[in-house]
Amino acid sequence: MITEHPFDVSVLSFATENSFERDHYQTTEAQMDNLGVSPGGGGGMQGKKSEPPGFEDFVDPTTRNPVGQPLNKDIIKNEEFKNEEGTRNDEKVQTQDDIISFPRKPKQPKQPKRDQNDIPKVLVKGPNRLRPSLKSTNSDVRKRHPTIKLTAEAANESDIPKLLFEGLASLDAIEVEQSLEVLSQTFLHSATKCTEAVDLGAHGICILTMKKWQYNRRIQQLCCECIHNIVYNYKDGRIDIMEALAIMGALETIIRSMDKFNDSLDVQRFGLAALGNLLYGKGEGLRERARKCVEDEDIDVITTVVGATRRFSDNAMVQGCACIVLTRLLKMGDYKDRMTEASVLLDIAAAVTNHRSNAIIEKEASSFMKVYFGWS
Repeated sequence: MITEHPFDVSVLSFATENSFERDHYQTTEAQMDNLGVSPGGGGGMQGKKSEPPGFEDFVDPTTRNPVGQPLNKDIIKNEEFKNEEGTRNDEKVQTQDDIISFPRKPKQPKQPKRDQNDIPKVLVKGPNRLRPSLKSTNSDVRKRHPTIKLTAEAANESDIPKLLFEGLASLDAIEVEQSLEVLSQTFLHSATKCTEAVDLGAHGICILTMKKWQYNRRIQQLCCECIHNIVYNYKDGRIDIMEALAIMGALETIIRSMDKFNDSLDVQRFGLAALGNLLYGKGEGLRERARKCVEDEDIDVITTVVGATRRFSDNAMVQGCACIVLTRLLKMGDYKDRMTEASVLLDIAAAVTNHRSNAIIEKEASSFMKVYFGWS
């Protein structure tokens, strides 16, 4: 069964109003002729396209001019209007943009730029690198606790596993330094404890500690001491331990530490001492690592050693160890041209001149001259 919908009166009134508006605003033929439109609304336009039939039904009558053309709504948008009494009203027509508004985020005042002098930075000589200033990990750490000194009897009683796996694994720099001080003295005075430590991997742990605490001056110095003492006092296979340390990257790590702390006498002298002991090895792995340290511009061991001799020309240990390192490098490869470019001969001569009474420096300088010039 089909149900009929009741008649909607609003539809009829809407159609009647549209019909009245269409008839009321119908343009005359004379007006259409003036606009260039053919009579009847269905013809073509002269130079202008005509609107489709029924277009005028959808145009708001308030926006039309007397001849039926829509006005520009931008004009109506901001146009002031008059009230019924004919006086000008200051209010403007409210537009959709005024109704819908979005809150704007208030502008924050610009912060003044921080003075660059307030930013703590330390310019490292040699390679132009900037590193943060870590005052709590520099040489002033010594002032907070006394340096530990062990005798030979006390060194034999050291707990090597606890020092290696608890002390050096600590996150406190003070505890790491204290453990390294004990280990360094133990390796120097007790060959038995040194062998025990190497069997537990002490040489590799020292390299890892240097990489972990690379900005701590005191830890770098103590690790270099430990490496030097391990190679010096290890009796069961000194050549093998040199080869193992070289493969682990001991040469590169020590050289980078010396570059970072090139103003530290302790790091320079113990770093040179460790390099001198390591370069006494004869393995192919050690030779390859030494060649890399000479030819690699980022490492450049010759420049590092020469810089230490010139910076600390009055220190006998620095001068003697530098002569040993340069002599061992010459015996491992043909690096004579590189040393000539670095003016190594002048530094060797200055070391002998400044320390005339030191027999060790004279002996090591003579060994370098023999290898450099090929004297028998």
